[in-house]
Amino acid sequence: MISQDLKHCIDRVEACTDEARRAMQAQQAQPALHEAMELLHTRARQAQQEASSVEDDTKMRHSVNQLEKAADRALQQGQSATNLTPQMLQALQAVHAEASKLKKWMESRLPA
Repeated sequence: MISQDLKHCIDRVEACTDEARRAMQAQQAQPALHEAMELLHTRARQAQQEASSVEDDTKMRHSVNQLEKAADRALQQGQSATNLTPQMLQALQAVHAEASKLKKWMESRLPA
């Protein structure tokens, strides 16, 4: 059951990431922000794949931590961007919030 719940949480992060990427494509995002979003998208995909195949809680925890760090970086890049629209900032904040929820969920469900 944890595996399905984990996949669902990661799906929400990935969906928010895709929404943020679409918002940034509609307006020319700064290169550093674009790179941060691509890394975030990659980390979300990796976490999704690992949730499907990895039985090792330590590896899964590491993957989720990397995903949250990528969300932190993307939000920081967005907050320092000069051409960020309110829609783009809101999308980045949603991604960051979902990644943080995922990490907290994982910490509460999986043994340390």
